[in-house]
Amino acid sequence: MSTAEHMPYKSISPNILVSKGLESYPGLNGTGFFVHFPPFKPIFYVTARHCVQDIIQGDTDTRLMIPIVQHGNRAAQFSGAMETTVDDKADADVEDIAIYVVCEKTSDADYAVLRERALPLMHQEEVEEIFQLALARGSNLRALGYPIHDHPNCATEVDYEAGQMRVQPRGFYGKLAVDGLFPNQYCLTDLNWKEHDYRGFSGSPVIELLQDIRDKNVVHPRVVGVVLMATQQMARFISINVVCNLIATYLVRNGYTEN
Repeated sequence: MSTAEHMPYKSISPNILVSKGLESYPGLNGTGFFVHFPPFKPIFYVTARHCVQDIIQGDTDTRLMIPIVQHGNRAAQFSGAMETTVDDKADADVEDIAIYVVCEKTSDADYAVLRERALPLMHQEEVEEIFQLALARGSNLRALGYPIHDHPNCATEVDYEAGQMRVQPRGFYGKLAVDGLFPNQYCLTDLNWKEHDYRGFSGSPVIELLQDIRDKNVVHPRVVGVVLMATQQMARFISINVVCNLIATYLVRNGYTEN
C-alpha cells in the first residue's frame, strides 16, 4: 500500500504566530491539526502546548493564525482555548496539549471547509486496540508535519524579503514502543527520518492508516497521538485519548448533544 496518497495533508497546518503591528513578519512554531468528535458539531485545532504556551491565555498581542483554506489568507476564528493541567508544572510539561475551539459563529461555508479538513476522533477503546495491535505486529505509525530546519527537502519557511511563506509537509514513520516513563505517552523507534533535525514536528498528528472493512482499496487515516518531541533515536508522542478526554469534558460542560 502506498501510504503518501492516504495521509491527511488537508488536516494539518503550520502554527503561524502573528504579532500586532508586525503582521508582515509572522513566525512559525510547530504543527497543528483540525479534529472533530462525531457526532458532535464543534471543530477543534490541536497542537503541542509548548508551541503556543506564551499566547494561549490570550493576554498578548500575538495570536495563532491558521488559514481556513489550506495556504489561504483568511484565518479561522477561535472562541476559546483549553490546555492540559497547569497547576502542577511538571504535569503540564508531561501532557503538553493545547486545543483551540473553532468559533461556531463562523459562516456556514467556512465552517463546512474546516469540517472537511477535520480528522474524526475515535473512542478510547479503538485507540487502545490500535496500539495493542501495532505493538504485537511491529507495524509502523506515521507522523505528518511541517519541519522548518534548513534542508532542501524541508522548505517550510518565511521569506520576509519576498513577503512569502513557503510550506512543505513532510512525514516520517517508526515502530511503536512503550518506555513507561510518562502516563499516556508512547515512542516511535527505528525512524526513517534521515535529516536528523525534527524542528517543526511538535504538535503533529501521529497517524494509523486503516483499511475499510468493506473495501480494502479504501484507506482511512485516523489520528492516534500528538508529537511532543524527538531525538535522532526516537520520537515521543502522547495518546490522542488525552485530547479526547479534554474535548469530552468541554462538550459535557457546554451541554452539547448528538447532532
